[in-house]
Amino acid sequence: MKLSQEQQQKLQNISSRIIKIYDGIECCNFKSSCLNSLRQSLEYLCMFTCEVYDIKITRLTKKGDVVENENPTLGDMAPLIEKHFKQINVLWSKEVDMHIGSIWIVGNLGSHAQKELLETDSDISQVTIENALNSMYIVTKWFYELFEIECPIKPKSKHILSEKEQEVLNKSNTFYQKLAILKQKNDEKNLVEEQENNNNKFSDIYFEDLLEAIELGLCVLFIGPDLSVDEEGDILHEKFYKSISQRNIEYNEEDGFFMPKAEKQIELKALNYYGNKFHKENTVGRRILEKITQIPFSLIVSVTPDDTMHKIYDDYQINHNFVYYNSRTKQQTNEPTKAQPVIFNMLGNTAIDGKYIFTHKQFYDYINQNKEVKLPFEIENKINNVAHYLFIGLDFNKWYNRLLLFALNLYDEAEAYSFETNLKEINKAFVSKQFNITFIENNYEEFVDVLLSKCKKVNISQNLIDIFIKNTTEAISKISKELKPEEIDKKLNEFEEKINSKLNQFDN
Repeated sequence: MKLSQEQQQKLQNISSRIIKIYDGIECCNFKSSCLNSLRQSLEYLCMFTCEVYDIKITRLTKKGDVVENENPTLGDMAPLIEKHFKQINVLWSKEVDMHIGSIWIVGNLGSHAQKELLETDSDISQVTIENALNSMYIVTKWFYELFEIECPIKPKSKHILSEKEQEVLNKSNTFYQKLAILKQKNDEKNLVEEQENNNNKFSDIYFEDLLEAIELGLCVLFIGPDLSVDEEGDILHEKFYKSISQRNIEYNEEDGFFMPKAEKQIELKALNYYGNKFHKENTVGRRILEKITQIPFSLIVSVTPDDTMHKIYDDYQINHNFVYYNSRTKQQTNEPTKAQPVIFNMLGNTAIDGKYIFTHKQFYDYINQNKEVKLPFEIENKINNVAHYLFIGLDFNKWYNRLLLFALNLYDEAEAYSFETNLKEINKAFVSKQFNITFIENNYEEFVDVLLSKCKKVNISQNLIDIFIKNTTEAISKISKELKPEEIDKKLNEFEEKINSKLNQFDN
């Protein structure tokens, strides 16, 4: 496209900025701000392109209205340019699109917390900046050819890639592009979504104190099996127990335990169910737990046979430690913090070995188990030194859940909340008096929605997709340095599967 003299002068000014940024970056002398600068230089080009082609730069408000975007980013402008070019039959290069996505994601990397990691690892830094400069050159050259003007910068990287390195680079750039699309979809969703926050609900809860405790890492969350229900509201664990109940594996529904001497048979069936089928059926429970994951609890104690909470953290690449009770092993973990939360399956993890507290005998052995085997010191110390407890999905009509509270040695001056769930008055009175727990009448998901909304309002929540993009970007940048060659393909396939899964969530 031919430019006017005024436009040529404007592009010349942009060229000076681009040259200054591009030539000022040395691969061997890396600073995280370099990545952000590369992103900004492309934003200059995109802004200029929008002006030349009269492309309106807009955004969606929370109400869904289209308004002018006064502070557009690279991720805002690139899709608008692509859409306009397709409408006027101007060829849009998919390779350029891929490299724009790469610069956008890596530019975000340079302006967030990961910059400290990059600056302290020279190997990661050099590879990251070389890839970014390569993408910068390709995109800049394409735009200048579009305007029929010579590109002001030349290829800079002298590193000759091996065939394997080139393959990893190509796939990494594809992943960056997909992550950029994921970021855009997630931002659009967040703009449109209206978060409900009915202040008349849950009036028995002192939310200000609860939010403060969560922010300071001083609230322990306990989750129980009643969270995992089917679409009809039936508890999945109970359905499974009843389904395998037979002559030699008889389930006592009233007590919640199986009859004696059935442990081995139960383990086999539990391993098969919780290792495979349960996660496909647990759609309602997972939806609630994904909302809970956005609330930064430092310690989550799961009194369930499954490992759904751990899987969610793992699926979204969230740093955490996962520990579960094993009757033969003393478990150790780090001190639970918001930066490195701990998920503790208090009674076992059936998805790993089928083992859990299924019988009276197993529960008796657990209660009398060596304290450090039953409850790791770091977790016990955390439980004993917090200001708030929150119980979601535990039925205190079950006698063994009441007994477990004694085993936890809760701090008796802490605030604690749970749900009634048809709780008998005698049991409610006992738990309230013995453990200072306030009971809430409303349902779990409604409460989690309100709590999450309040966390967002005071800016202490964490967006799962943003965390996934941030941590996946960091992991991709390190893949060639941290893994053996034979492990790289497997890891690349894992990245691809997870990224595609997240994109599919927005399309379905």
